[in-house]
Amino acid sequence: MRAARAGTAYTMCQGWIRVIHDRGYSTDYYHLWNSISVNGASVGQGAVLGNTGTDVTCGGAASGRHVHFGLRQNSAYVPIADHSIGKWVLANGAAAYQGGARHGSAWAGVGGGLYNYGALGLNQAVVDANGGGTLTRRSGPGTGYGAVGSVGDGATVTVSCSANGTSHTGRYGATALWNRLSDGSWVSDAFLWTGLNGPVNGWC
Repeated sequence: MRAARAGTAYTMCQGWIRVIHDRGYSTDYYHLWNSISVNGASVGQGAVLGNTGTDVTCGGAASGRHVHFGLRQNSAYVPIADHSIGKWVLANGAAAYQGGARHGSAWAGVGGGLYNYGALGLNQAVVDANGGGTLTRRSGPGTGYGAVGSVGDGATVTVSCSANGTSHTGRYGATALWNRLSDGSWVSDAFLWTGLNGPVNGWC
């Protein structure tokens, strides 16, 4: 098991490590076997914390090797759904131990493999064309502006700033927000996943 993000690691008890990250976040890893012993040590993103295991020294139960991964914000556990890990957006299922993850329009359910596309930058987004294919890039914030190319579903783009334009509906709802990309072209926010409902890099 590897750290989801860089931070300061602490051993909560045998088999349980917590990594304190920036912006009020921390992540928990439990049931670890052969875990590192840390008490305030800095760890990088991807640092090995231990192996999946069945350790229950801190309580609970484990019928097979795995890790319980927990997400905390401002010292409280928060749902992991609608957060991104490795540029996959996690989604709840109908019951515990169900659900899956989405990268662009691609879906991986229980037991599916997830390729780690790396961390999503604070001013980056993942294109979700809501069905695959490509997303048209425009010369301005709306469909009245000329097409200047396209960007593929699942691609990572960098957002320079945002403005309001024509309204569109994507996987996560309707919005009039458009984002100017680092190459100067524009795409509707309805087809980008940024983790926010507003501008990720200010207004143009």
